Amino acid sequence: MIYTDIIEFESRKKSINIIIEPICFDYEINPGEKIRIEGKSDVEGKFEIEEYENTKVIWQWDGSTLKVFVNDILDLDFDTPIPKSPRGKTSKDFVNLLFGGPGGPTKPLNKKKWWKIWK
Repeated sequence: MIYTDIIEFESRKKSINIIIEPICFDYEINPGEKIRIEGKSDVEGKFEIEEYENTKVIWQWDGSTLKVFVNDILDLDFDTPIPKSPRGKTSKDFVNLLFGGPGGPTKPLNKKKWWKIWK
């Protein structure tokens, strides 16, 4: 079975920044423009959306591919499925675990300077 999710944003008064993770694509949607993001996967799921003042971060789900349309014109056809995350983790959880963020490694393991470790 193929699972799909479609989200759309339209900028009316001010620009909106759209960031697509974990593939690190970003778009700036100016007033009067719209963006449609379509995801497909053989794994059940949907996009996870984080919203900030002028920015929306869209997280793909396991195994998903996506297409991005800006003003109804195909702008990105990302047909490589993102890797599956460890059981019980979303792609957002897994990236934050690896690179920092809530619950992730944010502090150095050793406070000594690297050249002083062996002294």
